[in-house]
Amino acid sequence: MLRLIFYPFNVLIGALEGVGRYVELMFSMFRSFFSWHRYFSLMIDQMYHIGVLSIPIVVLTSLFSGMVTSVQAAYQFESGFVPNWFVGSIVGESVLMELAPMMTALVM
Repeated sequence: MLRLIFYPFNVLIGALEGVGRYVELMFSMFRSFFSWHRYFSLMIDQMYHIGVLSIPIVVLTSLFSGMVTSVQAAYQFESGFVPNWFVGSIVGESVLMELAPMMTALVM
């Protein structure tokens, strides 16, 4: 019976705790705008490690996705209506424009 009586209060307290955590997060976020210079060298270091050092993985992934795309395009164009020399340009455009950015985002 007491659980039934205190249920609305528990729900209200839970909601207020959530709002309080949100306000605390916003306050710490706005406060960190003024202390960005403290973490600048750490940010540059992380950008280097995440961006530059992951280039071999991205290149390897793009290489294999390009190979798979070229095999699929050659198989689709086997009918004879489209010349085989179109495969390279189609694969190059499709991998560069669509597949490589998506694979880079997935790998990183």
